[in-house]
Amino acid sequence: MNKGTLLIICILTINFCKGQPIPVTAFKIATPPKVNSKEWYKLCSSADNLFSVSIKGGDLTIERGIQKPQREFAFSNGKLIAVNNGEFGGGLYFKPNASFKKDFLINGKEKLLADTTVDTRRKQMFSIDKKADSVTGSVLLVEFGRIRAILPFKDHWLYTEGMAHMGANYGTLHKLHVDGNNFNTQKLFDLNGCPSAMAIHNGIIYIATFQGFYRIRNNKAELILDELFWQGLGVTSIAVKNDKEVYVGISGGYVQIDPDKRKAEFHKYDKL
Repeated sequence: MNKGTLLIICILTINFCKGQPIPVTAFKIATPPKVNSKEWYKLCSSADNLFSVSIKGGDLTIERGIQKPQREFAFSNGKLIAVNNGEFGGGLYFKPNASFKKDFLINGKEKLLADTTVDTRRKQMFSIDKKADSVTGSVLLVEFGRIRAILPFKDHWLYTEGMAHMGANYGTLHKLHVDGNNFNTQKLFDLNGCPSAMAIHNGIIYIATFQGFYRIRNNKAELILDELFWQGLGVTSIAVKNDKEVYVGISGGYVQIDPDKRKAEFHKYDKL
């Protein structure tokens, strides 16, 4: 299968759109289409076909559009900012409060603040991201990369990095520990493709990549499913009801996954 071709088949301009929940009954179990088939193209033909999933009141909730991930997290001495600009780069940044004057350490090495307003290349990169105003001025580059998602986990943070563009399709999972002005990062796992969504439930980490699905528990990464039909269809979100019912929102509907059985069931929007 030509991954380079798949990466440029469906290029969607996606905006966050939160509307009224769509009844679960509007989705019917269907046979997953083969990648590059006529039915597959139909699913990815419009950004209006994207659906996000969540669990509310213990039940699956489906909405049209894509969930806007949280990309800023406040600390007592500043805020952590995740930036993803695809082919133009990005990074994990820390913007200190104006009164915070201490030196910074990243993995034990002293680092200085960088003034992004005088860096033309970086300024141009930030202008593409909606958080541009938050990352101008003096900031600390904790790690360069396309930060796809970041979530708190136990006493640290987990973040995914990666890109699916043209012939590139890669991803990684990292750990970040913050202690005052000390930042320590560690790469935990390589992934089989660009991470599209991440969720944590009962201490278990779930990651949907460009073409696969991971479950990470007890410091072990399991590639539960690979070569999935959703590659190129724009994975939007992951919602976990319990260990046996995990939902992934995609273009054209959603996928219900039983990780233990390594089973994926496609639920297609009946108006497509």
